[in-house]
Amino acid sequence: MEAVFGAIYLSAGYDSVRNVIMNLLGDRFDAAAKNPGASDYKSLLNEWVDAEHNQPVVYELSVSGPDHDRHYVAQVRMGERVLGAGEGRSKKSAEIEAARAAWEVVQGA
Repeated sequence: MEAVFGAIYLSAGYDSVRNVIMNLLGDRFDAAAKNPGASDYKSLLNEWVDAEHNQPVVYELSVSGPDHDRHYVAQVRMGERVLGAGEGRSKKSAEIEAARAAWEVVQGA
């Protein structure tokens, strides 16, 4: 990835490479800024479910927007119960936000 970023920087400049990086990784930067030192919420939630319940969690995704500007919404469910919802510019970021919201619910936050 570094080589690609370097090539973009050399051919188009700092602002262009910054835009590419923010489009690709912006959700992760935002999540890290909101929760410095936070663990992987999907893993935390799965460990809690494994220890406390005998049901897996299921992530349901919906997508909207044009191909170049997708918007994902995820819900995390345990059985019929919605534990949390989240959104993002990628499937992964939407699922992570849903897991974070669910983790806060199950921890009583």
